[in-house]
Amino acid sequence: MSTLTATESHSMLRRTGIRASDLVIAGLVLVVELAATAMSEPLNLVPGWGQTTSTDWLAFTIVTLGCLALVWRRDRPVPVMVVTMVMYGAFMLRDYELGMFLPPMVALYTVATLGQARLWTLAITAFGLAVSALWIRARAEGIAEDGVVTLVWVSFGVVITIFYVGSYAIGDIVRSHRMLRRRRGRTNP
Repeated sequence: MSTLTATESHSMLRRTGIRASDLVIAGLVLVVELAATAMSEPLNLVPGWGQTTSTDWLAFTIVTLGCLALVWRRDRPVPVMVVTMVMYGAFMLRDYELGMFLPPMVALYTVATLGQARLWTLAITAFGLAVSALWIRARAEGIAEDGVVTLVWVSFGVVITIFYVGSYAIGDIVRSHRMLRRRRGRTNP
């Protein structure tokens, strides 16, 4: 029985198209999301708040698939972005407790840093926001007070929008900064 050296392990990962850093990121996101899913208590913020579905094996499967896709985030950024957001959509449409944000956030950030697929990014972000709106509507439809309903829509809507649009914006800023740094490096002796 032989053991692999660090160099051999890294070489094996590279042949599969997997980067060690992406494996670590996917693993960390998976741990956080699984813990959040396992420990999520149903919210009951105000009278009339719509109840969510109890966590089951399918919730953990959706979370795992969404997080593991991140292993290929730099080699296949657009498909990974689509997979993570579809898993988020499945999670939200199954009506689980609010969660599963990190995989799409990491994927949107990655697509932006690589400067790829702006139209796809817009479409997939719109999908994520639409499913989020359906989830918010299900929570808010039983609330009697109009002011509270407005507060629910604004607060949850703004936070979710910031999660997704903000992830892309930060990635775009990082990409722009890298481009400027490369240009400066070429012009300075």
